Amino acid sequence: MRIVLHREIPEDPALRYQWNKIVFQMERPQVFYTWEWAFALQSAYRASLKPLLFLGYEGDELRGVASLAADVTEQNINFLAAATSDYCEFFCHPDYRRQLIDAVLVELRKIGGESLAMASIPEDSPTVAALRDAAPVQGYRIFSRSAQVSAQVILGSGEPRRRLKETVLGKRMLLRNLRGLEREGPITVTHLQSRGELEANLPNFIRAHVARFLVTQRISNLTWPERRHFLAELARLLSDAGWLFLSCLNAGEHVVAWNYGFRFSGSWFWYQPTFESQRETHSPGFCLLSKIVGEACDASDLNVVDLGVGAEGYKERFSNGTRRTLDFSLNRSSSRHRRLIARYWTARAIKALPKVESAIRSGIRRLDSARACFQAAGPNGLLGRGAKRLRSRISRRDEVFFYEWVGNVSARQNLAGMEVKSLDLATLAESAISHVSDTETMSYLLRATQRLYREGGSGFTLVNADLVPVHYCWVSDFEGFYINELKVRLAAPRMNAVMIFDCWTPRSARGHGYYGLAISWVAQHLCSAGKVPWIFGAAQNTPSVRGIEKAGFQRRYSMIRRRVLFWQGLRILPSAVSPAAEAPVGS
Repeated sequence: MRIVLHREIPEDPALRYQWNKIVFQMERPQVFYTWEWAFALQSAYRASLKPLLFLGYEGDELRGVASLAADVTEQNINFLAAATSDYCEFFCHPDYRRQLIDAVLVELRKIGGESLAMASIPEDSPTVAALRDAAPVQGYRIFSRSAQVSAQVILGSGEPRRRLKETVLGKRMLLRNLRGLEREGPITVTHLQSRGELEANLPNFIRAHVARFLVTQRISNLTWPERRHFLAELARLLSDAGWLFLSCLNAGEHVVAWNYGFRFSGSWFWYQPTFESQRETHSPGFCLLSKIVGEACDASDLNVVDLGVGAEGYKERFSNGTRRTLDFSLNRSSSRHRRLIARYWTARAIKALPKVESAIRSGIRRLDSARACFQAAGPNGLLGRGAKRLRSRISRRDEVFFYEWVGNVSARQNLAGMEVKSLDLATLAESAISHVSDTETMSYLLRATQRLYREGGSGFTLVNADLVPVHYCWVSDFEGFYINELKVRLAAPRMNAVMIFDCWTPRSARGHGYYGLAISWVAQHLCSAGKVPWIFGAAQNTPSVRGIEKAGFQRRYSMIRRRVLFWQGLRILPSAVSPAAEAPVGS
């Protein structure tokens, strides 16, 4: 077999047709194997992946395709679709699989492919045996291990198919949840396929997905622009062929669950689902999947609903079959091969001991922090940080200033096209998308989501003229407020006192005075509601103190906590610049 190497995926209609024709000749065609998938990946991840497209010819006839990629260092080679596909493959008729793999490995050696990773190959694929046979012949040492399991709903035919539909759609849990959702309006399922529908509705799906992950204290891959670009480009390409289905479960006029999925060659793929967290009690995602399985049972061209990789518990309620995948590593170096195997089994052993794994991860984080400090400040800076932490453990003095709003600054005059909004899940999702590269802000947003969704907190955000959030703050009753800096719970100095706290400006928005604008506006809003706004700031945080005082707050008291070894004490001092008032007593 003659191999032609391309360093990019050509936008060639003839190649697109021939490539997809080969995919449909495979034993189990998947949408992940199509030209459209590869081209969308190239478009979205051009900065981090370098495609290596191997086209296998017999004469002038295209017989096989291997869509691989190297990272920016060109040291690591894998399937192009490894990070986005549940299944990866060498694309050709099974009769040509060994020839294609042999020819590709020969070409990889020519371009310096010393180490290869072949991830997510289906265990039942002829590729498994062909790769194990071909690798040693081409001088590669091979190591394989179990990867992931995809749950599947095998639809069957005739009477078993009818019973499956009745079982899925007749479950008490489904009927109960549908009744709960029906309070908002009639339940319908729509499948968006046209390019216009997809472009209009993808942003709503993305926000819901990001918000759902924040609620579960995770970061959605859709917060990253490359992933959003990939899904948008894939939607554009697959919509022409009718393979993409953006399925929506509607309660009245509201979409409460989505699935970005595919109907392709007898399979309906449950690829990237999400739902509105506010409707979590009614399991809208479960309801949507039930409806999809029911529809699939009525479709004569479908054989399976593939639920994809992942061990989510809800899949067990539907699946009656599985499909496993394997990961392969190929190395020409025997020492690298042995190290890989040793690392794999060491990691397996550590994961079997959760406490040991946690300790090791904690140690790695500390080493990374020390390394970053060393690179930024050198050895003296690292030693200084260690000495400071040691002194803090022996003796520490913390002072916090407390301020009351006096209303001598008008925030609304300074907003200049900006707006302060109440925080909700949609705003937090937009914030994550805007600030995904800011790790400190992402940690803040996870904490904020927990406070908003689980604890019912009340928060505000300042957005700029482009509706990008540039500052956040929270409000709580003063009475019983726990101040972590002092390890004390406060008593209110007067009736209706409320505390503004946990203020945060993303790194990219600092230096513009957003902190003062936000807290001043929020204070005015609270005053109009009959509340008495307070705020606090650490004495050593000079920028924060200045921002508070410029925003119209006046210092009333300070609280000082001293700790020496195991002894600690707390005292309250009236401010010399403010009139006497009742102090916020600590408890």
